[in-house]
Amino acid sequence: MPALAGSDPIACCIGIASRSRAQAAVLNRHVSRACQSRGFFPRPTRIVKKTISSPFTFFFKFVFPALWVAIGLFVLFRSVLDPNTKDLFLVILFLIVWTGVPTLINYWNNFPLKRVHLDDSLLYVSNYVEEITIPLSSIDYVQASAYPWMGWWRWPPYRIVITLKNPSEFGEKILIIPGFYYKDVVNELRTAMDAQSRRS
Repeated sequence: MPALAGSDPIACCIGIASRSRAQAAVLNRHVSRACQSRGFFPRPTRIVKKTISSPFTFFFKFVFPALWVAIGLFVLFRSVLDPNTKDLFLVILFLIVWTGVPTLINYWNNFPLKRVHLDDSLLYVSNYVEEITIPLSSIDYVQASAYPWMGWWRWPPYRIVITLKNPSEFGEKILIIPGFYYKDVVNELRTAMDAQSRRS
């Protein structure tokens, strides 16, 4: 081996070993890809989350109540500052009703709303500050809640109520506006719950 005559034997051995490891790693990658493409090795599964709550949840939870109160406060300040206002007491009383009653309705109707994603085994529930995961096995039952007689006071009129077996960080009930037809949301949740119970 004349090419190695003036070389350090130890350094030569280390170089050959390093090249061998690199070539083995490349070979292993090629073999792994070939096996995966032929179905010998399963590919890593990717968790797919589906949004089942409405994309307008944030609007009805935060924006709509804030706009309503802001309009009432704006009219109130204009009335107080306007010297031509004849009966300020009635104006203030009207605006208290204007802001107070909708605030109470939103507190009961919209403030508890959550953004919810679903996968094969978990619910991902968010109040836009914190997100928690709830196993599907922890759900007691799912039902639709509708009050069409309330009209625009509860718009959209349908809610999905997810009742848990044990209270979570967000309470025992998760309230959402359905992201698509409410009966389909209920059926999808129930189907996922049944599939999870069969796997466990």
